[in-house]
Amino acid sequence: MTYVIVKNRKTIIGKPLASYKAALNEANRLFGDDVMDWMKLNLRVEEARP
Repeated sequence: MTYVIVKNRKTIIGKPLASYKAALNEANRLFGDDVMDWMKLNLRVEEARP
């Protein structure tokens, strides 16, 4: 199972990562850890779909 960082409706940021924790850390590195910023960008970590 791999995870991706998704911005807006379906813009995938970067490459799939091996774990949720790795994807979350990468999202924090790229966008910071402010919840309000994430909400404005509609940023989330999702399981990668085939």
